[in-house]
Amino acid sequence: MENRISQFLENGIIIGDRTFEFLAYSSSQLREHSCWFVDTQIGGINVRNWMGNFDKIKTVGKYAARLGQAFSSSQRGPVVQYVEIPEVMSNFPKIPFSDGIGTMSIKFCAELVQRLQLEHIPSAFQIRIGGVKGVISVDPKSSDEISVRPSMIKYSSPDKNLDILGWSKPLPAFLNRQAISILSTLGISDEIFMEKLQRFVDEVKKCMKDAKIAAKLLTKFSNNFHSFTETILKMIRCGIFVEDEFVSQYIQCFIARMVNGCKDKARIPIEQGRVLMGVLDESKTLKPNQVFIQVENEKENRCQVIQGPVVIIKSPCFHPGDVRIYEAVRNDYLETHMKNCLVFSQLGHRPVPNMLSGSDLDGDLYFVSWDVDLLSFENQTPMDFSGSDAEEVESVQVESVIKFFVNYVKNDNLGQIANAHLAFSDASPKGVFDPQCLRLAQLHSVAVDFPKTGVPAVFRIDDRPKSYPDFMNKTKKVTYVSKKVLGEMYRNVEAMKITKSEDLHRNSKIWEHGWEDHVDQAVRDRDEYNFHLTSIMNKFGIKNEVEALSGNLLKKKTRYHELRNMLFMELQVLRADFEIEAEDPKIRREIAVARYQACYHPSFREPYSDHRMLSFAWLAVDDLLECVK
Repeated sequence: MENRISQFLENGIIIGDRTFEFLAYSSSQLREHSCWFVDTQIGGINVRNWMGNFDKIKTVGKYAARLGQAFSSSQRGPVVQYVEIPEVMSNFPKIPFSDGIGTMSIKFCAELVQRLQLEHIPSAFQIRIGGVKGVISVDPKSSDEISVRPSMIKYSSPDKNLDILGWSKPLPAFLNRQAISILSTLGISDEIFMEKLQRFVDEVKKCMKDAKIAAKLLTKFSNNFHSFTETILKMIRCGIFVEDEFVSQYIQCFIARMVNGCKDKARIPIEQGRVLMGVLDESKTLKPNQVFIQVENEKENRCQVIQGPVVIIKSPCFHPGDVRIYEAVRNDYLETHMKNCLVFSQLGHRPVPNMLSGSDLDGDLYFVSWDVDLLSFENQTPMDFSGSDAEEVESVQVESVIKFFVNYVKNDNLGQIANAHLAFSDASPKGVFDPQCLRLAQLHSVAVDFPKTGVPAVFRIDDRPKSYPDFMNKTKKVTYVSKKVLGEMYRNVEAMKITKSEDLHRNSKIWEHGWEDHVDQAVRDRDEYNFHLTSIMNKFGIKNEVEALSGNLLKKKTRYHELRNMLFMELQVLRADFEIEAEDPKIRREIAVARYQACYHPSFREPYSDHRMLSFAWLAVDDLLECVK
């Protein structure tokens, strides 16, 4: 395998009369053992020289990582000028409080909000400016557009365009198998997890019977605005519910995704919790071990300042000290401009983010909860995440990067270590305190640093479990029935599948006089749309229309979030290609109704098709619902 991979990376790939040579890889690509190639007529060296100057980087892993940071997807912003401000250092070796974070002025934040047409004003943005990468948070005292710290400057580049990778917003908080395993070992009662699981599964299953519950959960757990969920919500608000086959399948797919996530990954939502971007208290008003949290309260449509103990988790987590309790406090100054993010103090001996799975503030997201059920444990000594120093070279050449990539593919065992940790923690009465689990936690830290240090984690024979708990679904391994909470949760939830109705209900209210004049064109457009949609589905290995449109991919896939974003981008282009171009409202409604009839009327059913595709009918949902009103 090693020779075969090296052959393509060193000699390139020939397609027709063109040759493509190795260019670089992003961090997510490295994890999936993939990389970018570029046409030799363009030249990989030319692209790398255009990106910036990497001469000061003397380690191969960091050199490759810095190349890869330019390949993360982003939205293009304005050309900016930034100033450099000092790092906020801690007493803990090599770990600053301000690792990966800078500031921006309130005025510049408002300009970004207007440029991106955001409905809410974020307190922080994850950004890239040439060789600068990290987070910038609002600082009312700053008059500079953007201020960056040395930890954000990865390499020098003439590019001064601001690229926006994301921004602070409240995301639903989910527990997972790793967090539950640690919390259970620390003393949180199994009954608490079982009760939260059952309550959520019961509520989700009500989605097929209660339109209000369906709308609430779809709104809460569908975060990607590219999906078809907004269309479904408009239909539900207009009185079109599961009697419509498209709505029924869409909601079934959502239910299956949520329920199967509970069964296979122990993904339990925590109502009194959020996932938030971590930022730094620039005012120095938070004391050591204090945090500030201000989140939007969905029910009351206002902001809520959290006070009291909170549990904070940064995934992935393996060590007993990775799950920690801190004190959330009210802070009048931070309350004016910090919301929907987790504000850490810059005082104390060791930065709190570093104690949480060795994280930092360059865009990391944290699970935080003020649910009293999850707060009855003592903090354990955090692990030391100081890794090995990478070997330095005089000058990094692309040949060294290729060898580094091949070596990573050969020695990558991150997933094996994570699985072994889960299995050993379940089998041992000591849980995550078992010496084998503590060793694997340290080993996982080494494996995480491998892409930058080049030092692989040594996964020994005795690090491999001899048997696995049933909830891990290792069908080709020796398994046993787990007696711990993860096993009970797994067996307590029944997997869900999507079922289709034999009869296709047509809504008699969807009618506009004159639609018949457009139906022939509607049928042709429907066939073309379905052809392209099927091609996209085949490309991503998706068999069900509603899986593609919702992003609720039921079959396990690697690079799930990256693939889903790529999928939505292609679907967005497809939808744009089939927008109704007519400006007259009545003609728009006629065309929309013709499209609906082309999909739902038995007279226009697709020939030679063994399954119905209905999304084409709802591309112009606003025009169609005007008929219902």
